[in-house]
Amino acid sequence: MTAVLIRFALLFSLAVIPAGAGAGLLTGTWERGDFEKGGGLLFLIDDPGGTTFQLQLWRGAPTYNMGWLEGQLKVK
Repeated sequence: MTAVLIRFALLFSLAVIPAGAGAGLLTGTWERGDFEKGGGLLFLIDDPGGTTFQLQLWRGAPTYNMGWLEGQLKVK
């Protein structure tokens, strides 16, 4: 399950972060999927010190799995 969650997190984040985005441009909330079938939310706060993120992922019926990942990163 962990490997699947990491792969989905990477694909999800690559799908919602614009290429070549600069400081301050990444702040926002992105949503993909829906609460019944599965999907995720990505929250970003971009400031000069780095970017703080929280990624929440879930899967719908029949397993109803969920997970989240948070941390900080620097966009170059």
